[in-house]
Amino acid sequence: MARKKQPTYRHKKLATFSFFSLLILVVGVILAVVYLTMFKGQTNMGSVILMWASIGLLALGFILTLICIVLFRIADLRDKKRKDEMLDNFVAETAGLEEEQPPVEHHADSADEQDPAPAPAPVQNAPVGTYIVDASNVTYIPSKEAYDFVMMGQYQTLEQKFEEIGKMDKTQFVIYVARLFSRKGYQVKLTPVVDNHDIDLLVEKMGVTIAVGCILTNKVLCRDDIVCVKNGRSYYGVNNSMALTNMYFDRTALDYAKEEHMSLVDRNVLAEDFMV
Repeated sequence: MARKKQPTYRHKKLATFSFFSLLILVVGVILAVVYLTMFKGQTNMGSVILMWASIGLLALGFILTLICIVLFRIADLRDKKRKDEMLDNFVAETAGLEEEQPPVEHHADSADEQDPAPAPAPVQNAPVGTYIVDASNVTYIPSKEAYDFVMMGQYQTLEQKFEEIGKMDKTQFVIYVARLFSRKGYQVKLTPVVDNHDIDLLVEKMGVTIAVGCILTNKVLCRDDIVCVKNGRSYYGVNNSMALTNMYFDRTALDYAKEEHMSLVDRNVLAEDFMV
């Protein structure tokens, strides 16, 4: 599973500020309720102090809450702007490299179709973590780390393929699955390696986009293992989701997928529909 996003120090301070703002607002509401139920109409010193205290806390809490909303909105806009700038810089740095790559010729013989193409190699002088995928309809948003990809043989049995998959790390498996989708005619976009809300690929074909979560594991997956994939699709504004694994799903996962209209691709489906 992808690592959960850790809040920055700035966001922690905003969260603390918003907590105290809401706390002040709640205390003001409590004092107002106490005044209205127990002291309304009384003119003694205690009731007057209670009334003005509740009004002051309500006003202060409301103002601080509005400030929190504005600050969170500003922080989100700054984060989005910084991410857009990083992506623009990456595109500018790698555009020339992609144009210089020679065209890749595909030979559709029987051995190639039964085995995925060799993994991509790092591009000379490219930023660390950058790979040019030979399929033109795959977009790779790289991480800041370089990975050594498992090199697949010219011909392998299904058992040998899954043995090689078992040696992969999560990122290698995601790249491998992206290549399989590309071979089936999908337009494939890879999400960031981390902080991707458990969605590793966005695949599109015939106007239908699917958010895919790739789960590399050595155990049978249950309902709790695929809930994150269903939840993550809303972050990308996609209605369809798919959980894909090199193993199998148990009954709880199958029932949950049917209830949430998810697609499941297990070891058998991966071999029969993708690795042929």
